[in-house]
Amino acid sequence: RLHEMGQWLKKYGAAIYNTQAGPYLPAKNYAATRKDKKIFIHIFENPGPTFTLPALPGVNVSKVSFLNGPSLPFKQNATAINITLPAVLPDLNDTVIVLETDTPTMRIPLLKKDQQ
Repeated sequence: RLHEMGQWLKKYGAAIYNTQAGPYLPAKNYAATRKDKKIFIHIFENPGPTFTLPALPGVNVSKVSFLNGPSLPFKQNATAINITLPAVLPDLNDTVIVLETDTPTMRIPLLKKDQQ
């Protein structure tokens, strides 16, 4: 198991090392880390064809992609960020999606439970 964790960190370490938690609080099927102008969404269970996150007030998401992978189609409005996912995710245990923003992510306050 440690070997598998090491292999995962080699591929996805950018989503862990030198990051902070948030701005999304952990949920049952995902958690989030952030650094600079990127939010890393760690998906633990395949949510189906669309993954929806609450909108980040005053923040524009310019690009969504798999970490070290292709861009993903998404739509952002005043209440949500809807990301279209393939049927099979790249990692069964923790797929990492990157949201690139126009704002340094440490300026974004943690979303309270009622905002998620």
